[in-house]
Amino acid sequence: MRLTEMLSSFDVNRCFKEFGFLEDRYGFPPALIHRNEFSITVSYKKKTVAVTVYFEPYDYGLAVFVAKEDTGQNGNGSVAEQYSLNTGLRLRSPDSPLLRKSWTDWASMQDIYDLLELCAEELQTHGQDILAGDFSVFAKLKELMGKDRP
Repeated sequence: MRLTEMLSSFDVNRCFKEFGFLEDRYGFPPALIHRNEFSITVSYKKKTVAVTVYFEPYDYGLAVFVAKEDTGQNGNGSVAEQYSLNTGLRLRSPDSPLLRKSWTDWASMQDIYDLLELCAEELQTHGQDILAGDFSVFAKLKELMGKDRP
């Protein structure tokens, strides 16, 4: 399947299905969708927590990010700190099957949806504190990221 076909056929309803726990368990409002010619972003935002599912088949692939938002005085959320789910898993679950996946591992839409499901499962299992607004692990993630830089 060509990359342009993958992007155009990405079903955001599959994302809603897999990440529905954010609304059901954590009280996130319905997701916002941004689609352009290169990518699709599905964003869940609640007070100081944001979860972003990003699909860009050309170079980046599929990724999930968790962020701490700074609501500031005017209430407009801007990202204060953000990490990929993979970074969190390197700290909390180094044997996670998600860490063994590459964006080049998929050849069909079903492969992408399977990866999406795995991302949701891992976020549910290893991101409960962040989803509830506890960002204490972010200091360790920042340290881990610093070790990766030359």
